[in-house]
Amino acid sequence: MKEAKSVFYAFFIGGLFALVSQTVTTFWGFALGEAGELFVPCLTLVTMGVIGFILAGFSIYQYFIEWSGFGAILPFSGFAVGVGNTMLEKWCEGASAGKSIWAGIFLLIWFNCIVALITVLIGVFCGMGNVTFTAAPEVEGNIIFPLAFVGGGLMCVVFQVLFILAKKVYKKCAPIHMLVFGWLMGAVLAPTGLCTTLMHTFGQGFGIMLPVGGYQMYNIGYLLTANGGAGASEGIAMLGAFALAILGLFVTGLCTFLLYRKNFDRKTAEQVHLERAEAKAKRYGAMVEAQKAE
Repeated sequence: MKEAKSVFYAFFIGGLFALVSQTVTTFWGFALGEAGELFVPCLTLVTMGVIGFILAGFSIYQYFIEWSGFGAILPFSGFAVGVGNTMLEKWCEGASAGKSIWAGIFLLIWFNCIVALITVLIGVFCGMGNVTFTAAPEVEGNIIFPLAFVGGGLMCVVFQVLFILAKKVYKKCAPIHMLVFGWLMGAVLAPTGLCTTLMHTFGQGFGIMLPVGGYQMYNIGYLLTANGGAGASEGIAMLGAFALAILGLFVTGLCTFLLYRKNFDRKTAEQVHLERAEAKAKRYGAMVEAQKAE
């Protein structure tokens, strides 16, 4: 029953984050116009990271992770929170602030260098072969908002179900393993046109989810080599925008760590949530007793 609930929550919460992200990307699109179009995805990721760090700093985002799993982990806001939580995990174990922050930096380095390099190379090889594909046309108008909700929810459900099944086969399977898998699949499926179709159809229902990172890395590699490197300048610009987004994810992860530490010191999220539940139970009990007294 708990697993079934997590799948339901994964759809609802994942769809909600996708809907918020679609609103954010629409705002940045209007604000920057065509001249800043290249930086809209970067600013969207950073904005979602800010939303994540504020919620996680008050130990609220952690509820979403407990309830929905990949409904809160798969969106890029979850990755920013994951960086912060990596720092907090070390901090709550008694490590110094410096060692705790380094743990988050190390996560970003190996994930966004090693895994990203693999996905860039896939794009480079496909570009050298001038691989082409056909994708669905881009959806226009306000219909993109409900489509983003549905598409984002369904993608989170897929990853939540895969994670549940993977845990039954391999007990040590962790969310980070699924995130690496998702990032790689974003690049592996890119040459088929599926990722572009998902982006065109569901907007931020795909664009805010972690597999889009692999898809974007594939595009960078492809532009660097396709048609004799004719799109290399665009690929380099995309790489620069991606680097800014990663920097933004680190900053938001660090802010998560600092805000949470200020509010709860070395208490784990589980301890914080237990204390809140106990305090709520006491308040409810006091209300009942007061009503009986009347």
